[in-house]
Amino acid sequence: MAYCTNCGAQVDDNAKFCGVCGNKMVAIPQPPKTNARKTTYDGTIHKCPNCGVGLASFVKNCPECGYELRGADGVESASDFARRYASTTSNDKKVDLIRTFVIPNTKEDILEFAILASSNIDTTAYTRDTVVVSGGVSQQDVSEAWMAKFEQAYQKATILLSGTPELKKIEGLYEKKKKSLSTAKVTSVGGKVVKGIFRNEFVKIMLPFILLMALIPLLFGLSECGTGSGEKKLEKQVKQVEAYIAEGNYDAALTTAYSMSQSYSSSWTETRANLISRIKELKGETEGKIPIPNTEYEDKQYADIVLLFTKAGFTNVTAEKVPDLITGWLHSEGEVIEVSIDGSTTFSKGDYCDPNAVVIVRYHGYSD
Repeated sequence: MAYCTNCGAQVDDNAKFCGVCGNKMVAIPQPPKTNARKTTYDGTIHKCPNCGVGLASFVKNCPECGYELRGADGVESASDFARRYASTTSNDKKVDLIRTFVIPNTKEDILEFAILASSNIDTTAYTRDTVVVSGGVSQQDVSEAWMAKFEQAYQKATILLSGTPELKKIEGLYEKKKKSLSTAKVTSVGGKVVKGIFRNEFVKIMLPFILLMALIPLLFGLSECGTGSGEKKLEKQVKQVEAYIAEGNYDAALTTAYSMSQSYSSSWTETRANLISRIKELKGETEGKIPIPNTEYEDKQYADIVLLFTKAGFTNVTAEKVPDLITGWLHSEGEVIEVSIDGSTTFSKGDYCDPNAVVIVRYHGYSD
């Protein structure tokens, strides 16, 4: 049923004019029909399984009936955890949230959590002069909780993500953060020790004396520079030359003597010249001769000693058995008794000798 827009009288729906006042009826457009309004709900409502009351975050017991909440069916993603962590203000709640978080099983979530953990481990908390404490928990404690959970995530990744690029990324993040955290702790301990020392009143008083005692040897060392230190070097060179001469190493002795500086006093120049002359004389005396092997002969096997002299260049080496009734009790078969060179057993090992000298190696043997 329609109504006249002029007089308000009721007219038929299909009438073109009002039957009361004659006014022309004008069709009024009707709004198009639309779909019914929809209601969408986002998120999940957590309720107590015992009484059905709604539960807030971070609760371990139902606030209505006291029911202990555990054994949740689902595992939240790293993104959801990050949002919950960002909304937490006190350090004690942060530590509790980190420790109770269950590491997800997907590679994306494990990698995301590794990045999240790495960025939240604050190594500067160990080296700052002031310690930030909230809810009775320091920022260092928060970092320790993150590192412990990071360790757990890394271990899980080694099992679930073996051979994947994600594992390499997580491993790189873990090793880098572990190293930087360890360095920060060492630096922190060292800094505390140093601060403790310098805050000690006794140390403050004694520090000037300690520094002075440390500088005295340095000052004396500087005073001995120049001529004194140069002469000490010459003394060491002379000792080295004498050692080479005693060993029969005349080439090394001569080289060391020539390297001695001549820019000092005339006495040192004379010492150098005498050493060079002496070495040349000794070297001339040994021309065509070879050194006697410098080793122990007694109680060695005669075959080894014969081979030793032969390798040294001696051309006339023989072995001579000395019959022994008690061989095998005090001595074993073949043990060397003595070595004679040209009939002498009192030679000095290391001396130079004619390579054609008669060398006899006498040894213990069973009597025939």
